[in-house]
Amino acid sequence: MRPDLRRISLVALVASVFFVAPTLANEITFDLTWSDEGNGGHYSMTGVFSFELPSECAGKAVPCPIDQTDLDALVIDVLENGQPVNGPTDPELSRFTWDKTSPIVFNFSYSPSTGKGQFPYQQPEWTELWNVTHIPNFGDVCGPGVGFASETGGTTPSGVPFVQQGLCVKGTFQDDSLIQGQQLAATQSVSVPEPSTLGLFGIALAGLGLSRRYKLR
Repeated sequence: MRPDLRRISLVALVASVFFVAPTLANEITFDLTWSDEGNGGHYSMTGVFSFELPSECAGKAVPCPIDQTDLDALVIDVLENGQPVNGPTDPELSRFTWDKTSPIVFNFSYSPSTGKGQFPYQQPEWTELWNVTHIPNFGDVCGPGVGFASETGGTTPSGVPFVQQGLCVKGTFQDDSLIQGQQLAATQSVSVPEPSTLGLFGIALAGLGLSRRYKLR
């Protein structure tokens, strides 16, 4: 007996849509980079973060503010001269992975219409505190391992805004640079479905095509 290709294909198609749907939801992922090499330093940082686009931002042409309440994941790797800052034998010592429970300050401006975003730096308070705690009337305290902080530094005599940014290494600040312009950069990642999901989708389409051929006969 010839199996019901159409029914099997429809089941596969529904299953593939079920697995693809989460990747097509409001989950947005960005790669981030930072470097102080242009200021005579030798530190750099790479990382990735993802967030859920707030429903009130969908379809808007104006930039949408994203903060730690929207954040799903944040991972940064701190490098010194291109190598893990705490040594190559255990890269995890040079990485900070947000556990979704520890307090952080995160601010990002995302434009749904263009898919682009940037870290704001013209605010009166600290804009980014990743594994760093700001204690009023005391200062800023690094958590264990690595971290990153960025705040508005004011403006130059010519009126150009600058930011003050620092990296935490082994629990202490190792870099504190005054940087003009936008130093912390973000580029949106393109989500690609898993090969198994693509294969399931292909099987479904092929099965529907074969069932149609059998029906025409």
